[in-house]
Amino acid sequence: MGDFDVLFPTQQTLEVIVLLTSMGWTARVRALEALTDDCRAVRHTQAFRDSSGCELDLHWNILSGNPEADADDDFWEGAHEVKIQDLPTFTLNPKDQPLHVAAWEDAVRHVRWVADAMMILKVAKSEIDWNRFLIQARKRQLVIPLRD
Repeated sequence: MGDFDVLFPTQQTLEVIVLLTSMGWTARVRALEALTDDCRAVRHTQAFRDSSGCELDLHWNILSGNPEADADDDFWEGAHEVKIQDLPTFTLNPKDQPLHVAAWEDAVRHVRWVADAMMILKVAKSEIDWNRFLIQARKRQLVIPLRD
C-alpha cells in the first residue's frame, strides 16, 4: 500500500484542503487553484504528501466521471461508522465496495486492485448485493466498462 485515501463530501473539499495545508501537507499540484468546477468534472482526487513522505489522496467523489455534488449521496447514506484510534469516521458499505474496486479506471495498470477485489469477494461474498451493484453501475454509466 503506497498511500491512504480519504473521502469528504464535495461541498467540503476546499475547506479540507485548507485544513490539510495548515497541518503541513503539500499538494502535488497547487490544490486550491486547481480545483475549479472544470477540474472537478474530470478529476475526483488530489494527492498530498507530508514531510515524512506519507501520501494521502483526498477524494471529493468516490468514482471519476461523477462531478455532481450529490453523486455520492447514496454511498454516504449507506456508509458504516467505524472508529480509528477512537475517532469516529465512516467506511464504504461492504455492498458498495465491489463497485468501487471494479470501476477504478486504472485497475488494468495496478494489479494490486485485483487482490483487493478478490479479498472483498472472499470476505464479503454473502454481503454483496448484486442488484445494488447493477443499479449503481447503470446510474453511473459503468455497465459496459465493467463488462469489459
